Amino acid sequence: WVFGATALVSLGATVMAALLPRERLGSGPRSGDVRRSFRAVRASRTLFGLIVYSALLFVPLRLGLFTDSPHLLEMNPTVGALAMGALFAAKDVASALCALLLVPLTRRLGERNVLLLLPLGVALATTWMGLAHGWWCLPLIIVLAGLFGFYSPALRAALNSAIRSSRDRATVLSIEGMARRAGFAALSPLFGAAVDTISLNAALLLSAGATLLALLPVAGLLRVGRRWWAGLAAGPA
Repeated sequence: WVFGATALVSLGATVMAALLPRERLGSGPRSGDVRRSFRAVRASRTLFGLIVYSALLFVPLRLGLFTDSPHLLEMNPTVGALAMGALFAAKDVASALCALLLVPLTRRLGERNVLLLLPLGVALATTWMGLAHGWWCLPLIIVLAGLFGFYSPALRAALNSAIRSSRDRATVLSIEGMARRAGFAALSPLFGAAVDTISLNAALLLSAGATLLALLPVAGLLRVGRRWWAGLAAGPA
């Protein structure tokens, strides 16, 4: 019935899209718009760095697709679909609450520091997840879901600040979305291979280390140091 309900929701969304007034819909991005946006990304160190940052950080944040169910089954091999559904509901609630807290947190810490702390938090939570066993994994699953709630709005705010032209905004954001999905498609099989070859916990520890190592060149690209956020502070590069 779950798959049937999902199909009905998707069908409802399709019907709603079909019923939208035609005059309310834009013509959509043309190929020239996409090429111009790719040129804008290549020309801006800040935009390029943020998109690479997004693609690399998206992977460990989405590894719950692989790890949540095995961890829950490890705690209780007889766990049913209801418990799985409750866990995913709790993850969504945590993600939504953290998204709401982003504005006051950014006001207190600054946009730069939020984006710096995110990979550190992901690496720490993933390391603990790799070392933990049993019910300790449940709060960590929720913590990682909360970090995902910070990730998307914080990154979109930074990207919007760095985009030069409003007419490029939609296509640049689409490029960022393509980059994160391409990164996940490329790297998630490596994580799966590590789980099969070594173990789930060891693969999580490797993922935590890779999160920090992979983000080091991105931090350099964004000129971490005295001129850390010059690209966003002074406007588009």
